[in-house]
Amino acid sequence: MTSAADDFSSLADAFLGGAVPRGHSDLARMPTLLVVGNVPTLAGIWIAQYVDQRARSEGPIALVRLDGAASRGELFRAQGRAMPAHATAWMDRASAVTNRWVLCADSQVQARSIARSGCPIVLMCGTDEAALAAARRTVESIETAARDAGISRLKVGLALVGSPDDAARDAAQRFSSWTRERAPGVEVHLAMLAQRVDRVESTGPVPLPMFSDLEAESAAELIAISIDGSATRFEARDERKSAQSAAPLSIPTLVGRTATTVVPVTERRSDTPSLAAHFPEFSAIPFVCPEAPEVTIACDRAGALHLIATGSNANALRAARAWARGNWRLLSAANPTINEAAARVIEHMVLDDAREAVSLHRSGVLLHALIAPAGVSESGRIRVDLNDERTAGLA
Repeated sequence: MTSAADDFSSLADAFLGGAVPRGHSDLARMPTLLVVGNVPTLAGIWIAQYVDQRARSEGPIALVRLDGAASRGELFRAQGRAMPAHATAWMDRASAVTNRWVLCADSQVQARSIARSGCPIVLMCGTDEAALAAARRTVESIETAARDAGISRLKVGLALVGSPDDAARDAAQRFSSWTRERAPGVEVHLAMLAQRVDRVESTGPVPLPMFSDLEAESAAELIAISIDGSATRFEARDERKSAQSAAPLSIPTLVGRTATTVVPVTERRSDTPSLAAHFPEFSAIPFVCPEAPEVTIACDRAGALHLIATGSNANALRAARAWARGNWRLLSAANPTINEAAARVIEHMVLDDAREAVSLHRSGVLLHALIAPAGVSESGRIRVDLNDERTAGLA
């Protein structure tokens, strides 16, 4: 039997392999959510200390800092690996290198988003009274949000920085005692001590614009999808099979497919013009990403995969990209036109307003606009390409 036939024997299982359901024990596949409170001097140096300290014993760790338009990623203890400078390529490479991620957010982030993230939570702060008082308020807010969300108990690690170990351990013990009395829904434990700033090993920050508008909960989900899309997703397939076997397989039927034209699949709304009609140079792929069913999936003659979405929000594209790369071997087996040896995924955004392309310049995405010429109805809109692979940062 060929390897392609063997792939088909587990096709359904692999395509049902989405993010691990919340509440399951496989928290290792979610990023650690590091909530940064009041720390001595600049927060960035202590964040780096926390991640680097873990990476020394656990291996490479990817850090994503949520900071609005300045959100960025960094890989610690990369063992000499070079990282791409573009956001999409960086996420793909980081997912291939490690499944250990830290998502860092300020303590001002919504407590509801922290409580509902499904991540292991670590709260970083100093040991002075002002810092500990602010940390207690954060824990109270998280407990209230968890209770409102129906979460009975949360575990929160403490990362205490800028103090001798004895003083930090004493502060942690007092904090734990306070929590048992005032926030019984939260269990606190000591996760990390750092008295001083040591040298760290990092590949340097890379801007990640896809995180700029995300709250902690959504950012954690995006990272989890990326983790699940890496090669490591196949390691736990058997353990997750029973929990996911009831989900429907998302394989739509093609209508009137030809060799060179992408046509709508039957699961898409019949009253909505298909994006595929505007890309006749591609051929259809009869699968839908479970995490981003609105993304059109197609293939070109060179065997590259193309993901096409409307609007300027890249979240669906990122989810579909992680899913496609994680299932590349099976997609190739199901579709001989896909180049199995070279996993190349190209993202497209189709914009209603070409002015939105300004902020997406060199983001690694091919940009298009649909324009209706004068005297032509909306159904007769034509595609206008706003960049190419070179100006998108792909070449």
